Amino acid sequence: MIVRKRYIGESKIRPAVLCGAVLSAVLILIGIWSISASFGRAAVIPEAKAEENRDFDRWSDEHYGQDFPVTREGVPAAQQENTETGYQVFLFDDADLLKPEEETRLLAEMYKITAYGGAAFVSVSMEGHHAGTSTKEYAQKQYLQCFGNNSGILFMIDMSTRQLWISANGEVYRTVTDAYCNTIADNVYTYATKGAYYECAKRVFEQANALLEGRKISQPMKHISNLLLAMALAVVGVFGYILFISNKSRPSTSAVLGGTKQRHHFDNLKVVYLRTDSEYSPVSKSSGGGSGSSGGGGGFSGGGGGHSF
Repeated sequence: MIVRKRYIGESKIRPAVLCGAVLSAVLILIGIWSISASFGRAAVIPEAKAEENRDFDRWSDEHYGQDFPVTREGVPAAQQENTETGYQVFLFDDADLLKPEEETRLLAEMYKITAYGGAAFVSVSMEGHHAGTSTKEYAQKQYLQCFGNNSGILFMIDMSTRQLWISANGEVYRTVTDAYCNTIADNVYTYATKGAYYECAKRVFEQANALLEGRKISQPMKHISNLLLAMALAVVGVFGYILFISNKSRPSTSAVLGGTKQRHHFDNLKVVYLRTDSEYSPVSKSSGGGSGSSGGGGGFSGGGGGHSF
């Protein structure tokens, strides 16, 4: 019997490639639209510049009419409480990254967060104060000292490790999740790299407040990842479709064997009894036991994200 194998011919490749190309184009266009939409939304925050200046002037007149002493003994350089919500604002600039007027403006931006929780800015000097602990752990420790486990957000610039870290908890954390903390850090780390620390800190609290108010922020890294994923899926889709078409045109193993003539011939067939084996399989007893989990209190219960600079 002659078995004829049928390989992928032009009549099969062309529709497969065409379908794959259409699928690839659709997925890539979705990714490009996602990125363009992301950058389009990035303009939501800068458009509020004039309003920000008015808010700063009003807030400054209401709350501060003096310069704030910069201390290095763990005492806040500035502190303010929202009397309506009870949430507080803290600013610890141990690394002396901000000018006095920048501190005042940053406090005004941070004060907007107090409608939802506390807000704190902490900078760590080159010498650092957290030997043996990471920036994340130190930020969480500082958060607990400021707010306990109450709602709030803390932004840390650690000059000793060149790390940015955002810690959030409570109501704020339900909106500004780990993913958003990482996104915000991705959006602002270039300012820290350039030494624009005030702009970096301002944009952190600006974007956090935008999320808390229900607005959108730029997420370019997320949408770039979506584009790459779309392209990968397109390649896999094209390959899978071509493979499906090629396999569909080939005869199966059973079809090939079914079309062949089989003949068996045995000479001097003998059957010899050797032995009988027995095997004992006892029923195993199952022992059940539960491992309880114990949780400790007093630790940081929120989350966060960061970026090096």
